[in-house]
Amino acid sequence: MPKSQSIESALSKLTALRAAPNSPEAKAELAKALDGKSNLLAERAAKIVGEFKLADLVPSLARAFDRFMGSAGDKGCVAKAAIASALYEIGAETPEVFLTGVRHMQREAAWGGSVDVAAELRGVCALGLVRIAHREAMLHLTDLLTDTEPQARIMAARALAYAGRDEGALLLRLKLRLGDKEPEVVCEGLTALMKLSPQKQIPFVAEFLENPDESIRESAALALGESRRREAFEALREQVEHHKNPEHRRPLLLAIAVTRLPEAMAFLLSQVAQADVGTGLYTLEALRIYRHDETLRTSIHDTIEKRGDSTLRNQFKALFS
Repeated sequence: MPKSQSIESALSKLTALRAAPNSPEAKAELAKALDGKSNLLAERAAKIVGEFKLADLVPSLARAFDRFMGSAGDKGCVAKAAIASALYEIGAETPEVFLTGVRHMQREAAWGGSVDVAAELRGVCALGLVRIAHREAMLHLTDLLTDTEPQARIMAARALAYAGRDEGALLLRLKLRLGDKEPEVVCEGLTALMKLSPQKQIPFVAEFLENPDESIRESAALALGESRRREAFEALREQVEHHKNPEHRRPLLLAIAVTRLPEAMAFLLSQVAQADVGTGLYTLEALRIYRHDETLRTSIHDTIEKRGDSTLRNQFKALFS
């Protein structure tokens, strides 16, 4: 049997272990895959171990990580990343793995040069250090915020939110002030900052509602909306009133709907009643998340009937029927 077919067959057998992952036979097969040379089999086994939190296989995971770290047999860094993720999911006290992985770089040949394939590994290991409350976690998260790979910077922001420490908010504010060439990193930073200390960060995050990048504006709006704070609603409302372009208002209206505040619902109904038709249509889109709320649905219906606009009436039927 060709090697590729043999690997595929072995991967299928490992996948089948999900039916009874806690059986002694399954655990023996998973340990065997982790102890083997194939990084693909080790990756699949590690994902199963992490999915079902098979804590008694933590030693096998740690040994496999050390072995792949010391060899060139883990193309794409897939095994090491999956192992670190499994240890994180289990909550394993394996600081040596996380400390090694958070610093690991692995450059591999790519079109036009080389690429670092260990960004995910560094990010997962940062999360692992936070989960076990390692004393050096914040040190490595600070470094990771300036990582060369955007994926690592994104995961650093997530880990800072997960850590829930005041100094994490300061690091995120500094990072956001300095900016990032990848909008996704800024978006993740805004979300993380609002999770850390929503009340204190509303004015700061609201500044990004005027950012030239549309994705950043939308992320700032949603981060504010998800805080469900009255101050956040006021910041979003002011932006709606300031900008007359319905397209610019669209993400703001959705964010206002997400706040779930009574005054937010009243404001959105006023937009259906009085704003230009374009804004009214986008307001109905935003309110669709409440289509199963009979009281609000009736209020929206009555507002549209009173206004008497056929375009809004048709939109309501399409979205709320």
